Amino acid sequence: MKIKITEKGFSLIELIIVLIITAILAQIGFLSFNKLNRKIKVLAAKTALINIKKECEVNRDIDANTNFTLVDLDSYSIETSNTNSCLGRSDNNLVVLKPDSKEDYPFYYYDFINNEIGCEISEVELNSTQKKDRFEGNQNIIKLDGWWARNDRATLTLNGRNYVGYVTDYWLGVRNDDLDDRQSHQIKWGDKLWKQISERINQDELVDNQGNKITASVSGNQIMINSKSQDPLDIKIVAYNDAGGNNTKPRFIREQKIIPPKAECSNQFRF
Repeated sequence: MKIKITEKGFSLIELIIVLIITAILAQIGFLSFNKLNRKIKVLAAKTALINIKKECEVNRDIDANTNFTLVDLDSYSIETSNTNSCLGRSDNNLVVLKPDSKEDYPFYYYDFINNEIGCEISEVELNSTQKKDRFEGNQNIIKLDGWWARNDRATLTLNGRNYVGYVTDYWLGVRNDDLDDRQSHQIKWGDKLWKQISERINQDELVDNQGNKITASVSGNQIMINSKSQDPLDIKIVAYNDAGGNNTKPRFIREQKIIPPKAECSNQFRF
């Protein structure tokens, strides 16, 4: 009696399934490795900054030099003045650990003066770290432009209310681009006009659509109207030319900014 043994290999479909499963497992392993690798690099950066802080504090307490020992970090570079000064960069007085990949890693900083270490997600947030009065919300700046003359006026409409400012000073007829060539007493009419409007806005205690107070302030030839809302304020501005329509009628330059709330580092990156 003969026994016939037949060897049967994988079918094409089975082979494809095996390859797909292998690829998925490899991808999972690769992602897990990258995640672990990132954690290790972040931990190394945080540890290095803590050690820099400790060394700078010790040197300060014993009246030694205000320098720290440099270390080599993977995926980070250390930025400060004079290579290793505890006093930080000249632009913001911070010792900065700057990531090579800003998309994958946060910025870390040490503030020697205020004895603080922290984390920021971007260069923009890093540069605003020390601004305790950082503005967030809706900012509107309106500047006078063109040729303003006696009896001209501006009407600003905010929340459906009209606010009017009149030009009444004798020193008039000043173009915006000529202000630098004029004496100071010749350009005071600009802030006089805006103060008429800003004082009335603040007296009315207006609020935006989220209930935040709307404030107005004057700086030279411009008025600033702000609120904490992330939605634009409805502001209309119209100039009246007492001398009649011509090519040198009064005008405005407007600028509107929506400044978002400060973005914070995620918990995995914080100290």
